[in-house]
Amino acid sequence: MLGQLAADRSMPFVCVQPMQTSWARRSEDLTFDKTDDKDAILIARLTAQLRCYVPEPVEETWGRLRHLGSRRERLIVEAVAQVQQMRDLLECVWPAALQDRPAAVPVAHLGRHDVGDPGP
Repeated sequence: MLGQLAADRSMPFVCVQPMQTSWARRSEDLTFDKTDDKDAILIARLTAQLRCYVPEPVEETWGRLRHLGSRRERLIVEAVAQVQQMRDLLECVWPAALQDRPAAVPVAHLGRHDVGDPGP
Protein backbone atom coordinates (compact mmCIF):
# COMPACT_ATOMS: atom_id res chain seq x y z
CA MET A 1 0.00 0.00 0.00
CA LEU A 2 2.79 2.46 0.85
CA GLY A 3 4.57 1.53 -2.36
CA GLN A 4 1.44 2.36 -4.34
CA LEU A 5 1.04 5.71 -2.58
CA ALA A 6 4.67 6.58 -3.34
CA ALA A 7 4.27 5.51 -6.98
CA ASP A 8 1.14 7.68 -7.31
CA ARG A 9 3.24 10.67 -6.25
CA SER A 10 6.22 9.67 -8.45
CA MET A 11 8.37 9.13 -5.35
CA PRO A 12 10.90 6.33 -5.01
CA PHE A 13 10.06 3.74 -2.36
CA VAL A 14 12.74 1.77 -0.52
CA CYS A 15 12.87 -0.38 2.62
CA VAL A 16 15.45 -0.65 5.38
CA GLN A 17 15.84 -3.88 7.30
CA PRO A 18 14.69 -3.46 10.93
CA MET A 19 17.84 -5.28 12.08
CA GLN A 20 20.00 -2.64 10.39
CA THR A 21 18.09 0.09 12.22
CA SER A 22 18.63 -1.76 15.49
CA TRP A 23 22.36 -2.18 14.81
CA ALA A 24 22.70 1.47 13.85
CA ARG A 25 20.90 2.53 17.03
CA ARG A 26 23.19 0.40 19.20
CA SER A 27 26.38 1.50 17.46
CA GLU A 28 25.43 5.16 17.63
CA ASP A 29 24.57 5.56 21.30
CA LEU A 30 24.86 2.04 22.72
CA THR A 31 21.24 2.01 23.88
CA PHE A 32 18.19 -0.01 23.03
CA ASP A 33 15.70 2.81 23.58
CA LYS A 34 13.53 3.46 20.61
CA THR A 35 11.85 6.73 19.67
CA ASP A 36 10.15 7.67 16.44
CA ASP A 37 12.29 10.77 15.93
CA LYS A 38 15.53 8.91 16.53
CA ASP A 39 14.50 6.02 14.28
CA ALA A 40 13.44 8.41 11.50
CA ILE A 41 16.89 9.99 11.52
CA LEU A 42 18.59 6.57 11.55
CA ILE A 43 16.44 5.31 8.67
CA ALA A 44 17.14 8.48 6.67
CA ARG A 45 20.88 8.08 7.30
CA LEU A 46 20.82 4.38 6.29
CA THR A 47 18.89 5.26 3.14
CA ALA A 48 21.36 8.01 2.25
CA GLN A 49 24.17 5.45 2.66
CA LEU A 50 22.22 3.16 0.30
CA ARG A 51 21.75 0.54 3.01
CA CYS A 52 18.27 -0.10 1.71
CA TYR A 53 16.52 -2.13 -0.97
CA VAL A 54 13.75 -1.68 -3.48
CA PRO A 55 10.93 -4.04 -2.50
CA GLU A 56 9.51 -6.44 -5.05
CA PRO A 57 6.07 -5.42 -6.29
CA VAL A 58 3.40 -7.64 -4.78
CA GLU A 59 1.64 -9.62 -7.46
CA GLU A 60 -1.61 -11.44 -6.87
CA THR A 61 -0.08 -14.89 -7.34
CA TRP A 62 2.80 -14.27 -4.93
CA GLY A 63 0.47 -12.64 -2.42
CA ARG A 64 -1.80 -15.69 -2.52
CA LEU A 65 1.19 -18.03 -2.19
CA ARG A 66 2.52 -16.06 0.78
CA HIS A 67 -0.94 -16.17 2.38
CA LEU A 68 -1.22 -19.93 1.84
CA GLY A 69 2.27 -20.49 3.25
CA SER A 70 1.47 -18.59 6.43
CA ARG A 71 -1.87 -20.42 6.69
CA ARG A 72 -0.09 -23.77 6.33
CA GLU A 73 2.37 -22.80 9.06
CA ARG A 74 -0.50 -21.80 11.36
CA LEU A 75 -2.32 -25.09 10.70
CA ILE A 76 0.82 -27.11 11.46
CA VAL A 77 1.35 -25.24 14.74
CA GLU A 78 -2.31 -25.83 15.69
CA ALA A 79 -2.07 -29.54 14.80
CA VAL A 80 1.06 -30.01 16.91
CA ALA A 81 -0.63 -28.21 19.82
CA GLN A 82 -3.72 -30.40 19.51
CA VAL A 83 -1.67 -33.60 19.43
CA GLN A 84 0.23 -32.47 22.52
CA GLN A 85 -3.01 -31.59 24.29
CA MET A 86 -4.47 -35.02 23.47
CA ARG A 87 -1.32 -36.69 24.79
CA ASP A 88 -1.49 -34.65 28.00
CA LEU A 89 -5.17 -35.51 28.55
CA LEU A 90 -4.61 -39.16 27.73
CA GLU A 91 -1.71 -39.27 30.15
CA CYS A 92 -4.04 -38.06 32.92
CA VAL A 93 -6.76 -40.66 32.36
CA TRP A 94 -4.94 -43.62 30.78
CA PRO A 95 -1.16 -43.42 31.24
CA ALA A 96 -0.60 -47.03 30.17
CA ALA A 97 -1.78 -46.17 26.66
CA LEU A 98 1.25 -43.93 26.12
CA GLN A 99 3.88 -46.42 27.25
CA ASP A 100 6.14 -47.64 24.44
CA ARG A 101 4.63 -45.10 22.02
CA PRO A 102 6.50 -42.41 20.10
CA ALA A 103 6.64 -39.10 21.93
CA ALA A 104 5.33 -37.02 19.03
CA VAL A 105 3.81 -37.23 15.60
CA PRO A 106 6.50 -36.96 12.91
CA VAL A 107 6.46 -33.45 11.54
CA ALA A 108 6.68 -34.77 7.98
CA HIS A 109 3.15 -36.17 8.32
CA LEU A 110 1.58 -32.96 9.61
CA GLY A 111 1.79 -31.08 6.32
CA ARG A 112 0.32 -33.90 4.24
CA HIS A 113 -3.31 -34.39 3.40
CA ASP A 114 -5.21 -36.37 0.82
CA VAL A 115 -7.89 -33.80 0.13
CA GLY A 116 -6.97 -30.45 -1.44
CA ASP A 117 -7.04 -27.48 0.89
CA PRO A 118 -9.67 -25.06 -0.44
CA GLY A 119 -8.21 -22.15 1.48
CA PRO A 120 -10.19 -19.14 2.68
